[in-house]
Amino acid sequence: MIMLRRETTIPVPEIFSCDNTCKNKLKLPYILMEFIDGRPLMDAWHDRESPKEVVQARRTRCLQDIAAAYLQLSKYTFNEHKPLRFDDQDRLIGVVPVKETPFSGLKAAFTYHLDQWGKDEFILQNELLKLLRMFADWTPEPIAGKSFVMTHPDCNIFNFIVSDDGSVRGIFNWHNTQADPPSIGNEAYPLWLMRDWDPSIYGWTEEMEHGKEQCWEDSPDTLEFYRNVYAQCIASLRPESENAKLTRNSPLFIHLMMAMQGSMFSMGTANKIFNEVMKRVEKNEGHSWPFNPSNNDKKHNNYSENSASSKEKHATGQDNSPNMTEDEAEHGGIEADIDEQDEEDEVNICEFIRALDRNGLWLTSVTPHCLFALERLLDVALFL
Repeated sequence: MIMLRRETTIPVPEIFSCDNTCKNKLKLPYILMEFIDGRPLMDAWHDRESPKEVVQARRTRCLQDIAAAYLQLSKYTFNEHKPLRFDDQDRLIGVVPVKETPFSGLKAAFTYHLDQWGKDEFILQNELLKLLRMFADWTPEPIAGKSFVMTHPDCNIFNFIVSDDGSVRGIFNWHNTQADPPSIGNEAYPLWLMRDWDPSIYGWTEEMEHGKEQCWEDSPDTLEFYRNVYAQCIASLRPESENAKLTRNSPLFIHLMMAMQGSMFSMGTANKIFNEVMKRVEKNEGHSWPFNPSNNDKKHNNYSENSASSKEKHATGQDNSPNMTEDEAEHGGIEADIDEQDEEDEVNICEFIRALDRNGLWLTSVTPHCLFALERLLDVALFL
C-alpha cells in the first residue's frame, strides 16, 4: 500500500505504522492507517432511499474510478504467477519463491488444478473432468513476454469506501497481493458484478425487486448492465491496440478456474459456464441449439471479419455508452454481454457430458458442431 500510494494515484490510505509479526509491543500483527471519510460501497451501491437515477450515477462513477485505479497496476509486470515480494523500504523486488511450479499462464494453471482431481466412482464427475480438460486444452497460450500483472487480491464490494457521488476514496485489503493474468486480474470485472455466474452464492429473487426481502441482490439484468458499463470504462482507458474484450470474457476464465479447482460446487459452476458459452456461441455464430452443420463453414469464414469489427468498436467505445440508463439497456440501449435466453431453453450439462465416451469423444450427431464452436470461442476469447 505504501508503494501504491507513492507510485500511483490509486486511493489507498496512508500507512503510519505496521508490523506483520508478533515482535512488537502489542505482541501481534497490526496496521495503523489513515481514517478515510466516506461510506462503505456496499451501502452506497444498495441504497434503496435515493432516486434510481442518483444510484445509477453513483454506481457508474464508482466503476469508472475502480477501472482507472486497477489499470494503473498494469505497469507492474511479471513472468510468473506468484505472490509479490517487497523489501524493507516497501519497494517491489519480485515474486516470492514457492515450492509449486510457477504457472506460465491460465492453461497451465487449469491443467495443474485438474491434475489434483482423484478418480471418482461417480461417473458424471469423471465426465465433468473430461469436459473441463477440454476447456483447459482450448485455453490460449500466453503471449510471449511478461504475462502477469499486479492484482488487487480481493476486489469485493466490502473493500471500497466511496463519497456520496460514488467517487472512490479508499481501496483496502491489499495483503497477499500477487501476479495474475489480466483476464482474471486487474482487467477482470469486480467480483460483485459476477455474482450471477456463481450458483452457489447467487440468491436473487423477483421479490427483492419489490422490497419484500430484507437482503438485497442485483438482478441478472442489472448485473449485465453494469458489466457493460465497467467494460466500456476499461476500453476507454486503454490504447485501441490492446485487447478490448478481455474484461468481457473475464467471468468465463475466473469461473473456469473455480470449477477446475474441484469442489462440491464444480458441477453447478461448470453448468453455468457451459450455458453462458452456448449463448455467446449463438450470438457470435448465429446458431441456435441444436446447431445446423451446414452453417459452420460459412460462419467460420466470416468469424475473423466480425471479430475484428467488434474489437474496433469495443476499443473505441463506439458501440455503447455508460451514460445510458438501466431501463434503456433493457430495450437495446446498451448491448448485453450475452443474449437473453429462457431457463427452459438452457442446455443441461449433465445430459451433454453423458454423451462423452471413455475416450472423450462425442456421440450425438449435433454435438461435434457445438464442440467446434465452443473450442473456437474459447480459442479467440482473449483476443477478440
